[in-house]
Amino acid sequence: MTSQRKHLRSGWKSEVDVEWSGEKRAGKTTNVSLGGLYVAMAAPPPFGARVTIYVRLPGIHDTCVLPSVVRWSQPGEGFGAQFESLRAVEAWALNRLLRSLAPLD
Repeated sequence: MTSQRKHLRSGWKSEVDVEWSGEKRAGKTTNVSLGGLYVAMAAPPPFGARVTIYVRLPGIHDTCVLPSVVRWSQPGEGFGAQFESLRAVEAWALNRLLRSLAPLD
């Protein structure tokens, strides 16, 4: 079986807030790529949900707002999110972050 990933993942731990259905809930990232990230949380959003991820990225003073869609979800564990449209500043910060991390793949 071949991977469908377009971007290499890197391990990265950071606290995030995830908003969907009008509520914000706390989670923690375990890995990130230019295409998305994984968020560990006990009650993750369902597959296909549109979510907003709030995270602090190195080099950015303000909290970044990352519109995303849930590509897979595992109750009791977490979910994988694909970024939708990132602003140039978030893309720059993610590229900068990823250059400082070792890839997992």
